[in-house]
Amino acid sequence: MNNFSFAHRSEGFDVHIGKSIRGYEDLCNDVASLSRYFVEENTDVVDIGCSTGQLTDLIISHNHESTSTNFVGVEVYSGFFASLETRSKELSKKYPNISTSFIHDDIRNYTFKNASLITSLFTLQFIPYSDRKSTLKRIYKGLNKGGAFIFAEKIDTQYSRIENMMRTIYYEYKREHFDYDDIMTKELTLKNMLKPNSWSEIENTLHRVGFNMIQPFWQNHLFIGAIAIK
Repeated sequence: MNNFSFAHRSEGFDVHIGKSIRGYEDLCNDVASLSRYFVEENTDVVDIGCSTGQLTDLIISHNHESTSTNFVGVEVYSGFFASLETRSKELSKKYPNISTSFIHDDIRNYTFKNASLITSLFTLQFIPYSDRKSTLKRIYKGLNKGGAFIFAEKIDTQYSRIENMMRTIYYEYKREHFDYDDIMTKELTLKNMLKPNSWSEIENTLHRVGFNMIQPFWQNHLFIGAIAIK
C-alpha cells in the first residue's frame, strides 16, 4: 500500500476524518455498541487500520470487564505511532487489567487467530483489488464461530447519475469544513490509492469467503458500515 496518512495534519486525524465523513462519530459509537455482542474472554479483538486507536479505546470502554481479552490495533503507517504510544499509556491508566497492544504491520501480513471480533473502518479500500479477497478470507479464517467482522468502506455505484448526485452532495458537505484547495489536494492524492468496490461486490466477496450473515447498519453519502458474522 502507498504510504499515505493524515497523521501529519496539525488538527489531528480524528478531527479531520470526523469533518470528512458526516456521521463518523455515530458510526464509531455504533461499532463499539455492537462489539458488546461479540467480545469474549480469552479471545483476540482486532482493529485493522487502527490509526490513532480511537475505535480500540471505544470498544474497550464498552467491554472493560473482559479482562482476559486481548485487544489489538494494527496500523501500517508509522506516522500514527506517536499517537498510539500516547493512547496506549492512557489505556493502561484507565484499564490496568486490560491487555492492549498496537502493532506496526500490514494487514496483508498479519495473522488473525482466535478472534471474537475484527473491525475495520475505511481500510480495505486502500488495499489493491488483487489482495482484497485473500485478506477477507484470512479475516474469516481467523474469526471464531459466531465471531463478527464489523467494517465500513467507501462504495462505488454502477449508476453514473446517482454517482454524480452523491458526489455533488458530498462535495457541498466538505466545503462546509475545508477550503477548495484542501479538498482538491486530497482528491488528487487519493485518486490512485482509494479504489472502492460497489456494495454488491463487497457482499458477494464476503459470501464467497464464507460469511453467511451480512447486514449494512449505517450509511452516509457513499460510505457504508456493515456487519458480517461467521
